[in-house]
Amino acid sequence: MIILSLNYMIMIKYPNIIYKTILAGDAGTGKSTLLQSKLTGKFSPVEKLTIGIDFDCYPIESKPDPVTLLIYDLGAASQFLFIHKAFIIGAKAAIILYDISRIETLYNVSHWISLLQSEYISIPIVIVGTKADLVSKDEIQKINKKWDKLSLSIPKSANLLDHIMISSKNIEDCNKAFSHITKLAVAWKSQFQKIQSNSIPTKHTY
Repeated sequence: MIILSLNYMIMIKYPNIIYKTILAGDAGTGKSTLLQSKLTGKFSPVEKLTIGIDFDCYPIESKPDPVTLLIYDLGAASQFLFIHKAFIIGAKAAIILYDISRIETLYNVSHWISLLQSEYISIPIVIVGTKADLVSKDEIQKINKKWDKLSLSIPKSANLLDHIMISSKNIEDCNKAFSHITKLAVAWKSQFQKIQSNSIPTKHTY
């Protein structure tokens, strides 16, 4: 009931087509910072822990009507894990973050992929290593090799679009992290409108 009420309030505030996206990853990987930097267009560090679930909306210019990214930031603390599946329902894509300076967060990426696949086997996923500004180029190369090895153990059904490394201090990097999702949202909107034109008109979808 709470989730339905939340969705209703969002639809009232953003009366256009909505593309639901999940932002996932271990605590401290910079999910909230990446999101706020993307939304504000400047580096916006977020120190506090996400309690349960946070969300934001980001409109994408797309003619004739915009499409809104509805981005759910999943709190990673263990006490919140039980509510994640309820908020993943209806998602069209996901970004999974890990902290380049903490190797254990890279190995936990497979957990987040499994969580997403438990609801949608082939949901499009972008893997993003954050805090690239904290490590050397040599370390980045080592992490890339570890990712190449780790990716071999990820189920072939996982729809992994890309693996990139960024610093949220660089706005171009933030845009790069969301670029795949943006393209997917625009393409999906076009397809949705074709289906909608041949059916009973509705304003929103999830």
